[in-house]
Amino acid sequence: MVLALLVLAGPGPASLPLLNGVILLLSALLLELTAVAMPGMGFFSAAPACYLALALISPKAALLAAILCLTLRTAALPQSHRLLSALADLLPLTLALSVFVWLAPAVGPSLAPAFLLLDLYLPASWLLPELLAGTLEREERERWGRFQHRTRLAWFALRVAAPALLTTPVGGLLLVPGLMALQWAARRALISYRAEEREELRDRLERTQQAAAEVREQQQRTRRDLAGAIEESLLKEELARELARSSDYRGRLETTLRLARSLVPCRSAVIFEESEGALLPVVFHSPLAARLEGSLLLQADEPIVRQALAAGRPTRLEAPGPNRLMEGESVALAVPLDGRTALYVGLAAGDLTSQQQRLLGVLAGVVGPGLEPAREVDRLAREATRSQVLESSLDRLGQVLQATRELSATLDRQDLLRALGESAARLVPHSTRQFVESTLEHAPEVALAVAESGRPLLIDELRGSRFPPLSPGETSLLALPLKAENQLQGVLLLGRRQEFTREELDQLELLALHGALALSNVEAYERLRQSEAQLVQASKLAAVGQLAAGVAHELNTPLGAVVLALDTLEKESCGKALTIARDAARQARSIVEKLLYYSREGRVGRQPTDLNQVVRDTLLLIGNQLRLDKIEVVCHLGEIPQVEASANEMQQVVTNLILNARDASLEGHRRVITVTTGARAAGEVFLEVRDQGPGISSEVATRIFDPFFTTKPVGRGTGLGLSVSSQIVAAHGGRLELCNPGQPGACFGMTLPA
Repeated sequence: MVLALLVLAGPGPASLPLLNGVILLLSALLLELTAVAMPGMGFFSAAPACYLALALISPKAALLAAILCLTLRTAALPQSHRLLSALADLLPLTLALSVFVWLAPAVGPSLAPAFLLLDLYLPASWLLPELLAGTLEREERERWGRFQHRTRLAWFALRVAAPALLTTPVGGLLLVPGLMALQWAARRALISYRAEEREELRDRLERTQQAAAEVREQQQRTRRDLAGAIEESLLKEELARELARSSDYRGRLETTLRLARSLVPCRSAVIFEESEGALLPVVFHSPLAARLEGSLLLQADEPIVRQALAAGRPTRLEAPGPNRLMEGESVALAVPLDGRTALYVGLAAGDLTSQQQRLLGVLAGVVGPGLEPAREVDRLAREATRSQVLESSLDRLGQVLQATRELSATLDRQDLLRALGESAARLVPHSTRQFVESTLEHAPEVALAVAESGRPLLIDELRGSRFPPLSPGETSLLALPLKAENQLQGVLLLGRRQEFTREELDQLELLALHGALALSNVEAYERLRQSEAQLVQASKLAAVGQLAAGVAHELNTPLGAVVLALDTLEKESCGKALTIARDAARQARSIVEKLLYYSREGRVGRQPTDLNQVVRDTLLLIGNQLRLDKIEVVCHLGEIPQVEASANEMQQVVTNLILNARDASLEGHRRVITVTTGARAAGEVFLEVRDQGPGISSEVATRIFDPFFTTKPVGRGTGLGLSVSSQIVAAHGGRLELCNPGQPGACFGMTLPA
């Protein structure tokens, strides 16, 4: 509409030569009404030549004539896309005229306007119909394009020749037949095109008829096979219903065996499964059942089953060979169910018909695809069951392990029995629990029976038993002996209303074993403590024995003075003699008290103790022995704070260290013992005893604190001195160590917290 308004409003001649305009208009109308309808969209019409010629005279008249003629053509001639057909002819002309109206005055007279109009019209009439045809369906667009290609030459000729010929009325009359001839040629091209389409359709129809004939032949073959297929389908449906009742792997195999025996009357029917190179009869029905059950022991095989599995198809027995598992069956067929299992049917005589073989093949085809999933489901179910059992066992073992840790955490008998009861309550819920001591005093009859047999007793229902319940209303009883190293530690009794399970019995058996071991350890620990105390006392007494000679000498001197003073009383004044006798007696009593204090058992309370005083008291006790051995003791006693310790035990440690230094000094070149005490910045008090002996080698130094280890000759040392001393110092929170292993002159150091 915009382009048409531009043409009508633009400049142009004021008048139109009437004769030329009428001729061109009538020619255009005639050509439009006889236009050739193209496939899909548009018309082949020679009328655009008239419109172009008329445009050279008057663009407005050309546009009005085109609108009039195209409207009449659109109304009169049939076409599926009328609007697109009218636009395909009108838009190129309108576009060319609109530009021509504005540019023609600048071009000037002569033929230049004609060529200008062609330059504008030809590209537009080529491109715009192509663009409008793009809105068609794919098949319509392809048909339109093929026919457009056929008429391309005629289309170009009529558009180029028109402006030159239609400049006079006579020329217009001469051109109309030529234009009609072009339309006639286009109509012949359309007829030819449609003939080719009909020929193509005829070829398609023939190919379709040929395909239909092949389909009918296929249908006939299908009908011929349908009867047998229906029979097989019914059989498959029946087999599927039967197999659907057996979801597990073994159930499917048993159903398969039963169906095979119903399809083929046979002597033996066996399903073999290949596992790790061996053929195993999984399910079977045969008079050779004994041979099948012992196939591994017999080392017999069935060759046709292996052949069928290897080939993947049914295999008949050609000639019976030796060492057959299914001996005595001369007719046999093996049908593979899947890659690992095969169905075997055997007859002693007769033959298998082709129908029976086909039915067995149908059975294998129905059964085979479901075997591997069923086998996998069965494997997963077994693994899940094993996993659940394993998890349950691990959980129970974890609980028992935790209970074992708790039992091992104490060496007190009462705490141990309490922990044992709490662990039993966590592991196995129960309403009544009773622990019977190993003495079995006032023990229930069931405890006596279990103690005598030495094995656990589980009673699910007490009403049928000779043993009464532990508490009224209880129906189940569990009794376990706590026995370690063939020694009864007690009996554990549990009762409740529900039945005890085998798993609970296993848990409690482990708990009872660990409980018995723990009780045995408690007893051993008590014996160890008693033995340790005895060893400490024995060590003291051994030292006392070594001091006996020196103590006797110490006592002889004051006692001699006492005797001499008493003798003097008879002759002289008694005052001075009595004083001497009293002092000597006090000295002897002091020596005896110190000896008794040292020799008594040291498990007394700890109190603030002066380590220097301990050294002095020790030297007072053993000084005479050292002097007899001509050993000099040099003391460097520093200012030290008191320590929280047992003076008796500290004196025992110092005595052991000095006596060991004495023995080492007897072998050295100088008989000097140095005792040093002092304090460290870390809040510790130390005591060192050094001798001038040969020293202690590095090899021996690693064992000197072991019990009963000694380097002294037999009869001179017990090997307990340093071991007991190390334990005493450790019990006080300190340490005792050899300061210079592998060097001459051994130096032992004791360190205690201040």
